[in-house]
Amino acid sequence: FFSLFWQKYCISRKTHNSNRNFAIGHTVPQIIKKEPGIPPAVLYHGTTHRALPQILQDGLKPMRRQYVHLSIDVETATRVGKRRDPEPVILKIDTEAAQKAGIQFYIGNDKVWLCNRVPKECITV
Repeated sequence: FFSLFWQKYCISRKTHNSNRNFAIGHTVPQIIKKEPGIPPAVLYHGTTHRALPQILQDGLKPMRRQYVHLSIDVETATRVGKRRDPEPVILKIDTEAAQKAGIQFYIGNDKVWLCNRVPKECITV
């Protein structure tokens, strides 16, 4: 296992010149196991205006990532959202309600929490 892990780590380092993306589940074909944790009561997600109707209908899904990425503050969510929309929509995630709905949260890094999905009932604009 460690050999495969190290090979993928080296590939990621060469490709992205950083292990940040690798550490939170970008660009790696296998599931990265993360440490479960108890998140703050509220997290944020920056998204596009175009994606908003689908998110409000179906909730947040990881799409092409392994996990849904949630930010600890509006500033970080805004910065992330601006990658795809100059004026992103910032969603507020009720993590307590999500946990009651069975959603497990994982520690991403000091600014990011991860989960498999967020039900629409736990999201406000």
